[in-house]
Amino acid sequence: HTPTNAEYMGMPPCFLNKGSVRLGTGNMQRSASRFTAGLSRLLAGKQHSNRNTNGAFSRQNVLLGGAGIAAFVAASSVSPFAQNQVQCEPPMPKEYFKPPADPKKPQAAESDFFVNEIPKGLDLKQCDVTLYQFESCPFCRKARVTLDYHNIPYKVVEVHPLTKRELKGWSDDYKKVPILVIAPKRSSAAALPPGVEETHAEFAPVVLKDSKRIVHSLMETQGTRDAKQAELERRWIKWSDDVLVQLVVMNIYRTWKESGETFDYLLTHPKFNFAEKWAAHLMGTAVMLGVSKQRKKKYNVTDERQAIYDAVNEFADAVTQGGGNFLGGATPNEADFAVYGILRSMEGFATERDMFANSRIGTWYNNMQSAIGSSCALNTIARGPGSSSK
Repeated sequence: HTPTNAEYMGMPPCFLNKGSVRLGTGNMQRSASRFTAGLSRLLAGKQHSNRNTNGAFSRQNVLLGGAGIAAFVAASSVSPFAQNQVQCEPPMPKEYFKPPADPKKPQAAESDFFVNEIPKGLDLKQCDVTLYQFESCPFCRKARVTLDYHNIPYKVVEVHPLTKRELKGWSDDYKKVPILVIAPKRSSAAALPPGVEETHAEFAPVVLKDSKRIVHSLMETQGTRDAKQAELERRWIKWSDDVLVQLVVMNIYRTWKESGETFDYLLTHPKFNFAEKWAAHLMGTAVMLGVSKQRKKKYNVTDERQAIYDAVNEFADAVTQGGGNFLGGATPNEADFAVYGILRSMEGFATERDMFANSRIGTWYNNMQSAIGSSCALNTIARGPGSSSK
């Protein structure tokens, strides 16, 4: 069954390009400049008021200073969400579906820290596994559900949207999530792959980026991937990025209320002060509402709810035609984890409730939920005031 939603919606391979509405590096730098200039003007205004015999206070300087600070906080807050919830991940390389590389040959790393695959023979259950994430990021959810399925305990680190300080040290130029860090314990030296010295075990973690690479490598390492399904997986993983993620964006941000609920978890974020929480929440809600409206208009989607119902129905029908509980047959394949992870990011949102009530995806979704089981996360992140941690 060949996916068709991308055709009828007129979507290109990547629904949003790097030059679209998201706040990029250039805007962030300009916001920081406004902040610096505004703060200087604010201080200048105070000094002027102290020297001025008439006690006149430069209201313009105060307003400019406040505007600079607000712009910096808002832009810093929204940028990571626009990057991770709207921008597509890179296309799935065909190399992911080739036979495993010769373990005797050294594998080229993407940087000093990131590797392309998990070394064979490494027992992940005897390692300290950490996932750096944003709570509502669909790509992060793909990695989480795959770890849960394989019963691999892991720690969740919620990345600070303003500073991203949790990612410092891994890479100077890569600040996206998810990032999976696997640190072999010193006591598990027997499980280390050839070439890794015992004395450096605790200080030589395996670090992977990109949800597709993480899911693929986990399944390869755990022996749960069927190489015969490579083409089927490739088609539906591409569909999940080209169509499903984009429809999720259109839907979960379609109204002020719905857009706001996706940012509610910021209000209970332990690393934010009161001003940061509400600045990020309000600005994020407004910007992503605009993203949803713009994309709906650009791609001529008249009813975003019906579009997502049709999309998940198409996937559900493909599962049914395959004759198994999953697209992969008797067990989930990489595409199953990709689609489930994306839909799982809508957990508790109005879009999720409407989707279950108006589509045929429920049976497959429940099968996935049963197969994956309980979360293996060692800690939890609250999704907002009054919500339970997941």
